[in-house]
Amino acid sequence: MEQPKIISSPATAFLAIGLCFGLIFLFLTPPFQVPDEQAHFYRAYQVSEGQIISQKRAGECAGYTNNFTSEMCVGGLLPTSLLTTVRSNKPIRFHPQNKQKPQDIFDLLHFPLEPQNRTFLKFPGSALYSPVPYLPQALAIAVGRLAHASPLALMYAGRLFNLMAWLCLEYLAIRIAPASKWLLFLICLTPMSLFQATSLSADAVTNGLAHLLIAVFLKCAFEEDKPVQRWDVALIFTLSLLLGLSKQLYLPFVGMFLWVPVKKFGNLKTYLLTFAGLLLICLTAVLSWSYAVRHLYAFNPAGSQISFILSHPLNFASILLNTLTVRGYDYLQEFIGKLGWLDTPLPPFHIWSYIAVLAIVALAGSNINVALTGIQKAVAFSIFALNSLLMFILMYLSWNPVGALVIEGIQGRYFIPLAPLFFLLLSNPKVRLNMKNLAPAIPLYTLFSATLTVAVLFKRYYW
Repeated sequence: MEQPKIISSPATAFLAIGLCFGLIFLFLTPPFQVPDEQAHFYRAYQVSEGQIISQKRAGECAGYTNNFTSEMCVGGLLPTSLLTTVRSNKPIRFHPQNKQKPQDIFDLLHFPLEPQNRTFLKFPGSALYSPVPYLPQALAIAVGRLAHASPLALMYAGRLFNLMAWLCLEYLAIRIAPASKWLLFLICLTPMSLFQATSLSADAVTNGLAHLLIAVFLKCAFEEDKPVQRWDVALIFTLSLLLGLSKQLYLPFVGMFLWVPVKKFGNLKTYLLTFAGLLLICLTAVLSWSYAVRHLYAFNPAGSQISFILSHPLNFASILLNTLTVRGYDYLQEFIGKLGWLDTPLPPFHIWSYIAVLAIVALAGSNINVALTGIQKAVAFSIFALNSLLMFILMYLSWNPVGALVIEGIQGRYFIPLAPLFFLLLSNPKVRLNMKNLAPAIPLYTLFSATLTVAVLFKRYYW
């Protein structure tokens, strides 16, 4: 008897589960109860009005909770109603005893936008992003503005468009990947990944682009007896460029080009020229955007931190090791799911069981004809390690004093784009686990995981 597609097809199962529970998460999570969602809302609104680069000015501005009279503010001049809407749910954040009243949401849906009445709003973090990761949200907000929708309605529309864009990108990634489809399925549907995808966060598009780029490189590397076509090259260039503009940190992803055998390009010259062109275009785009927003950087000059790293590399390595020791479980928990403003943890057995399922599927998912070679694994590990190191260095430069024993600011969700690279390292053709027998249990476990997450969210915000 043939298995239903939701069990036999990872892509179909992902679309069904992701859409169903994505919509539940979208409406169950109260407004702006996702980390920095208010800042993403402001930036998406700004992009919807065609403001590509944010503004910086000294004087009066409004933050998430406070107004400032004499501060250097990075953000933009946006409708005051956005701020009023955002601040309406402030008491819930970090206060688990406070619950969301559904009637308050319904009442706020009728609050008018009044776009002519404006305040300079402060959002220094999201102001540095290019418009790329905000295109779905901005499109939704632009359409909503034409329909004279309220600020809260614009927020929900932005969440919906963001979810749909993420579903499309991840669905294509799972469809295209020549192997480890169930592994991608599980990474995409971790509670944290799905939670971010149903918000206004820039993470949704960034995660989707990263996973799709990994899948395209895998396809180019492992399609037997099929040379890389111009369409494949165009897709690699486009996705790499979009990913780099979504978050410059992930520029090293272009190194996956080294997975592809030279013979797929016909000769070494074409191979090297293509790789050089990819590096040049992506690096130029990333540096150009960084130059365009250089005046917006709000954190203190990092000269002393850079000097410390260069002059005390062993000390900095010790700080990195200590950070992983102290914060390791936090990263693991936040990678699988610590929701809300990191104030809504999932049960420990949920975290550990999801990690165990990921590890088992990573081991069992390798196909003897489609498995990374030792060199390809070395490339995957190098990209994962380099990206992780850059992440810690950036946070150290931005938020931590010189010589701090623990680097603060890293969240486990930052590793979601990198996760396939890490778990692909576990693949081992010598491990003989029958994926045909294992596959039906994977979507069932994911249904259990998503259902439990819904219960946690409901208890946190409404009961």
